[in-house]
This record gives sequence, C-alpha cells and structure tokens, in this order.
Amino acid sequence: MMQRDLSKRHFVLPATQFKALGAALAFALVLMVAQGIGVAFAVHYVAQLAPERSASILHELPWILTRTALIALVLLVPPVLALVIGGLHKVVGPVARIECYLREHLKGKDVEQLHLRKDDMLQDLAKLVDQVVQQQIVERQRNGAPAARKRRAERQAA
Repeated sequence: MMQRDLSKRHFVLPATQFKALGAALAFALVLMVAQGIGVAFAVHYVAQLAPERSASILHELPWILTRTALIALVLLVPPVLALVIGGLHKVVGPVARIECYLREHLKGKDVEQLHLRKDDMLQDLAKLVDQVVQQQIVERQRNGAPAARKRRAERQAA
C-alpha cells in the first residue's frame, strides 16, 4: 500500500482540530461557570438560613468558588480533552489516509485497496473513494496499455 510517514505531519486539518478543541474547552468552561453559579446560590441560601453565621459564610464564598472551580477544572478538562482528541483521530486519520491515497493515485501509481481501522469514521466515504480509484485503475490498464505501446513504438521509430 502507500508508504508515507504521516507522523511528520502533526496537524492534518488544523482548523478543524483547533475548532473542535476550542468548542470542547468552551463547553468545559460553561460547565464550570454553571457549577460556580450553582455553588454560589447554594452558599448564599445556606447563609440566609443561618443569619448569625452569614457574614463568615459569605466571607468564605470566594475561596469556596475557587476551590470548586479548580476541582471542576481537574475533573472536567482531561476527560473532555481525551474524548475530543480521540474523536478527532477517528475523523482526521481517515481523511489523511484518503488524501494520501488519492495523491498516490494522481501521481499515476497503482495503489492497493484503501483500508481504514475498524473504529474509524468515514468508512462509507473510504469505500466509495476506493471503488472510484479501482475503477479508474482498471480503465487505465484497459485503455492505457495500447496507447502506451503505440507511443513506445513511435519513439523507437523516430
């Protein structure tokens, strides 16, 4: 099959990868803000229930919010990043393989059948691209062989 080192190419679709990563981080940030608002309302409610201690409870509110935000950051961001990066690899990897496959075909090289990993997305697109390319290879071999022989014969005659 095609021999190309895709590891040298760090970002296949950088705009897509950065947008997805930004959306995931924004989602995590929104969750953290929502949690902070919920905690602030809960602490304020508790302070109203205990008026004799409300000043000390409200005095601790910034520290409570900071601590819960840090806990949320530690608990939310790594799983969100892992899910986004894992999901991106299932899309970006096949796009890179299909791109490489098509480039090799356009260079005139005979390419073998395109195979993606079982859990990759875009399986149907890869099958369709492979069918088109394999059909073109068959047509190239059928139509190109006599034309290539004729050109060789003309060059040898000249």
